[in-house]
Amino acid sequence: MTMENPSTCLKANSASLRSEANVVERTLAVTQLYEQFRRRIYAHIYRLLGSRENADDVTQEVFVSAYLTWDDLDARDNLCWLLGTSIRKISRFLRTDVPSSQHRGYRAHRHDKSSRGERSPR
Repeated sequence: MTMENPSTCLKANSASLRSEANVVERTLAVTQLYEQFRRRIYAHIYRLLGSRENADDVTQEVFVSAYLTWDDLDARDNLCWLLGTSIRKISRFLRTDVPSSQHRGYRAHRHDKSSRGERSPR
C-alpha cells in the first residue's frame, strides 16, 4: 500500500475546501440577488409573455444562469445583467418552446398591426 505525499494531500484538501466555500458564497449571493430582484424580473417577464406559468419558468432560468455565471458577474450591474438575460431567455423561449400561434406576450399582442386592422408597410 502506497501513501500519498502529505503535501499533495493537503493541497487537494485545501482546494476542495476553497471550492466548497466558493459554492456557499455563491449560493448566498445569488439568494440575496433573488430576494432583491425576483419580483421585478418576474413582472418584466410576465408583461412580455402574458403567462404566469411561462414567467415562472423563465424567471427560474434567469436566476439559474446567474448562479452558474456568478464569477463573471459585475456586482455594479446585477439588475442590468438580469434584465438582459431575461430578454435573451424570453427570446429563446418564444423561438423554441411555444408555437407562434400561441404567443401571448408583447410581440403577439401589442405590436401586431394586423390584429388592429392596420396594414404593415412593405
